[in-house]
Amino acid sequence: MAKTSLLFLLVISVLPLAVFAQETDVDADTAIFYLYAGKDKINLSEVSTSYLRTAMLYMGYKLWPIPYIKKVMEWADVSLGEKVSHEDALKMGQKLPNTVNIIYGSISKSGSTYTVSLTWLDGDGSVVKSSEKGGKGEYSISSSIDSLLGLTE
Repeated sequence: MAKTSLLFLLVISVLPLAVFAQETDVDADTAIFYLYAGKDKINLSEVSTSYLRTAMLYMGYKLWPIPYIKKVMEWADVSLGEKVSHEDALKMGQKLPNTVNIIYGSISKSGSTYTVSLTWLDGDGSVVKSSEKGGKGEYSISSSIDSLLGLTE
C-alpha cells in the first residue's frame, strides 16, 4: 500500500513537468539556465544563479520555475555543472512556451577575482546582450550581476 501511494504521489508531482513542451498555465517568459562554474563548483553555480534569478524577479521579469528549467535541461541532456552552449540555450528556451528571454553564462575565479559572464538571447536566438564583469572577493559576484543587468554602474 505504501509503495502504491508513494508511486502515485511521484507521478502526480512529476506530471505537470511532463507538459513543458505543450501549453502550460505557467505565466513565464524568461528562462535562466544555471551559470557554469565548473563541474566541481556546483554550489557556486547554484548560488550565483539564484542571485541572478532574484535580481531578474526584482526587475519584473516572469521566470520559468526551477523544476521546469531542470526538466528542459534534462530533456536536452545538459546536466547541472555543464557549460550551456548558445545552441543548447536556444533549443531549451524554445522548448518552453512563450519564452522571449533566454539567459545563460558562466562564473569563473582566478586568484581572488571572480568574473561573471552573461549572454541574453531573444526568443529567436539573436544576442540581445553579452558581457562580463569581474571583481575581487566573493561579494563581488552579486555586484557584478547587478552591474551586468544595469541595476548599478
